[in-house]
Amino acid sequence: MARKKKAVELPAVVDVSLADSDRNYDTAVTFLENDFRILRLGADGDVDRAEQMIKEWMPGTTVFAITGARDARTVGILSGDEKAALRRLESATGEVPTTNGHRLRDVLQEWTVRKVQADQPGLFSNARTVVLGGSHHRRTARVLSEFTDNIRFADAVLQMGLPSMLDSFNALDRFLGVSTWFLDRVPDQVSTPITAPGRRFNQSLLRRAVRDADVLVATYDELMMFGLEELAGKTLITSAVSDERLDELHR
Repeated sequence: MARKKKAVELPAVVDVSLADSDRNYDTAVTFLENDFRILRLGADGDVDRAEQMIKEWMPGTTVFAITGARDARTVGILSGDEKAALRRLESATGEVPTTNGHRLRDVLQEWTVRKVQADQPGLFSNARTVVLGGSHHRRTARVLSEFTDNIRFADAVLQMGLPSMLDSFNALDRFLGVSTWFLDRVPDQVSTPITAPGRRFNQSLLRRAVRDADVLVATYDELMMFGLEELAGKTLITSAVSDERLDELHR
């Protein structure tokens, strides 16, 4: 009788995301002639749950990706300091290599902006541009600034509900320093109502700025804060958009 061959375990890349769990997947892919198992595990904003997922999947995992903090904060399912949450989860991975994908996203978006500008000269020239989450899209905004001076950052509106947009990288840096100092020193029950999207920030101002813009830089979840009225006719610069998400944006 022939002995049945034991199934070979594929190297696993596990994405533990603080965003919602309804987009989880478990699939096999081939990259550079090597086969990998890719999993996404959403924790729905629960940092304790995400840490437990890391511990459960630690054996056999080749690489961890820790993602979704910004998206979870945007939709209001993550409270507290997102950077502290990411540091905690990255520490939990121990000796297993860990990534967040930010550098790859920045490089791909820079290439995309430059290629589109070359293929469609003038598309970004003097374009009215709004950047949501400026600290997360800084490199993309820097590339766009080569073609337009009309760039505004929505961080002050999104994070603190302030009735004004930031209009320079220097203003963004000053705001990030002040807001980080403040949020690091107040309890979650105080900071959450201030920073939770949809509660305190000036929605009218933000929607008007997006509606008047030519170009919008944002994550998918940040885009979903707006409807067709605001997004129609815009050039959108985003990442991690599947065919299903693209269809949803078209509706």
